[in-house]
Amino acid sequence: MAYMFNNYDQKKYVEKKVMSLTDREAIWLRDYLADTINENFSGIEFINLKKNLLLELYEYKDFKKIIDESMICMGSSLTPEKYFQWLSGNLRAQIFSINVLQENRHHKSSIDNYDSSAMNNIYSFLDFLKFGDSFASLDNKADILTLNKIIWDTVSGEENYSKWLKGECVKQIEWAQNYLKDKGCYVEADIDNSNHSEIRSRVLASLDLIDHPVDIATSKNYEQSDGKILFISRMKKAWTQQKQRDEGKTKKPYHLPLTKETKGRLEKMAEVKGLSQTALLDILINSAYNLEFLDVDGNEIF
Repeated sequence: MAYMFNNYDQKKYVEKKVMSLTDREAIWLRDYLADTINENFSGIEFINLKKNLLLELYEYKDFKKIIDESMICMGSSLTPEKYFQWLSGNLRAQIFSINVLQENRHHKSSIDNYDSSAMNNIYSFLDFLKFGDSFASLDNKADILTLNKIIWDTVSGEENYSKWLKGECVKQIEWAQNYLKDKGCYVEADIDNSNHSEIRSRVLASLDLIDHPVDIATSKNYEQSDGKILFISRMKKAWTQQKQRDEGKTKKPYHLPLTKETKGRLEKMAEVKGLSQTALLDILINSAYNLEFLDVDGNEIF
């Protein structure tokens, strides 16, 4: 009877531990148990993950010992949230950062252990980061994130295009997205493509990543490269030209209510002189004005 009571208390203890985990921690625990206890844990799906983890754990007599040891390992493996605060709510910085992290060939990790959002890609990359065959220490991970922040702060402090890409101008954001796609510079990111704020963040992150610094040394003396400056300049010029073309399409010609006979004469005169009707009208009106409304010195009479 005492054993049953003790077993009940242990289950309540473990249940409280597991059910209080964040999604990130629960996924880490599942994968850790699959590696260290039984690969069957890997088959537990994300839906009802915590409850199903408990059911699987209860199959082992020493389930409390297993969870206690796992929690200790988790504490020494998962980078604390305080190191990610600068990324919270900043999709642009998240997209930039996961790309910078993946560019380092010495870092071996996976970005898809959690869901496909940029922030969860970063969590996954750091949580499962390895150097060779060994998992990185918390200090290693903290150092990597700190370096990443230095690079981000440097690039975002030097840029001169976020004010140009206006958050309220949907047409410009869509144009910029297509422009970068055409140039092969639109970086991969899982975003809501119906949300223009998220599209804008992805566009800006794509520009941020052009010729970015790669370490602290290059960050200290970082300036936008000539290639990046030229790319941004050409992009802005292309947008200005696009606006002018669009304005030309929508601009309605001024309509003069001429009689049929007068309009016919205007068309004939313009054809003979090789001018547009507008140019011919401009000449005729200015000529008549000079004769009737100006004196010999060019001063207006009326």
